[in-house]
Amino acid sequence: LYDTILFMEKYFSFIDRVPAMANGDRMVGAEGITHIAFKHVSFTYPGTVEKALSDVSFSVSQGENIAIVGLNGSGKSTLVMLMCGLLKPSQGEISVFGNEPDPKMFSAVFQDYNLFALPIKENVGVSCEPNVCKVVSAMRSAGVSERLIGERDAYLYRQLDPEGIEVSGGEGQKIAIARAFYKDTDIIIMDEPTSSLDPISEATVYERIHSEYKDKTVIFISHRLSSCKFCDRVLVMEGGSIIQEGTHDKLLLHSKGRYCELWNAQAQYYQT
Repeated sequence: LYDTILFMEKYFSFIDRVPAMANGDRMVGAEGITHIAFKHVSFTYPGTVEKALSDVSFSVSQGENIAIVGLNGSGKSTLVMLMCGLLKPSQGEISVFGNEPDPKMFSAVFQDYNLFALPIKENVGVSCEPNVCKVVSAMRSAGVSERLIGERDAYLYRQLDPEGIEVSGGEGQKIAIARAFYKDTDIIIMDEPTSSLDPISEATVYERIHSEYKDKTVIFISHRLSSCKFCDRVLVMEGGSIIQEGTHDKLLLHSKGRYCELWNAQAQYYQT
């Protein structure tokens, strides 16, 4: 009981904190409803000197599919967290449909996701009483196995139920993707969403996103460049800056460009 009281003290202290991030109620700029816009955005993590992002400017039209690629540490995930309003820029301005960024505007799957020792349907719907039809639809769109869809009332893991279901890394990732689909916002963020999936499963997920969510704005971040072929535009990052921008086909025409180098480095393992 004493240990529990100590834990609850920290819990209530946390939920009583006043959010320091923007709440998305202030209008920014005049882009209206058609753009995500970054204007000369730079960001430096607290306690560091080097900029994680440096003078980044670009815009995304509503319904556009964008791939953001680059080596580790190039600034991809930082850019997406700024876009979602989870970080605030050190310099510059970000607007999402004319407002300051707000996490509520996005359905996101990040590299580091969490599943909970609760029923599968509650993991997908993030609710004690989710819409079961939406849960099933989201799970199918994410490629979750029919076995798990049929067991959606069962608990994940065994902390709360000794008969709970243990899932593989790939199935867990699909459940996290289904959660983003269930939220059903106008913007979907996929930050390394398929790192635990095999290439065929990954391609299937991308194909479903492009066929079932045509009206959504989708931002892909992936070290596997297969997602780029489906996208309207590719942003190539290096050292916290965007160094190339264009369609997959046009970027491949620049044989000495970074994108072509990255593509060829992967393609050699898939060609006969």
